[in-house]
Amino acid sequence: MRYILIICIGIFLMTACTSEEESPEESEEQIASYVSPPSISFSPGGNDGRNQLMADKHCWAPSGENCEVNPSDPSEVVLGVQTRTYQPSEEIDMSFRLVDDPRIGNPDEINIMYYSTSDELVETHSETLTFGDTFPMLETEGRYNIVAQLIWDDEIYGESYQVLPVLIRE
Repeated sequence: MRYILIICIGIFLMTACTSEEESPEESEEQIASYVSPPSISFSPGGNDGRNQLMADKHCWAPSGENCEVNPSDPSEVVLGVQTRTYQPSEEIDMSFRLVDDPRIGNPDEINIMYYSTSDELVETHSETLTFGDTFPMLETEGRYNIVAQLIWDDEIYGESYQVLPVLIRE
């Protein structure tokens, strides 16, 4: 009797595992239910120390459609997170954590925005950045929250916001 029970449980588990395979009808609309965007990290030019940004909100939509996500106030996202120190105008390198889903590659656009600690927009990096680009820190010393807006516009449309608290000083 014990062996029959073990065999039944084994057959049940094998059937349950095979039913979770990706079906051909799976659409890009379903991607939001299980795929998080890649996390982004910054490091000072030529430095091995990476500072990972805190994930805020994200959304996914089928190609040709847009999704709208309203980011949280940057100061709420980084509450309790260690502030990282950078030099004024220091060149920053970006890197990404890889995602296993082939539809999600590196973002097509990255916009960098600097917010004061009172959540007022101070400056937006005017260029559209892509993977592997560098960007300069602000010239003005002070405490800021850097918000990175990542946008995908290929097989699927996606938008993600990530935040890092920084102190810019000599």
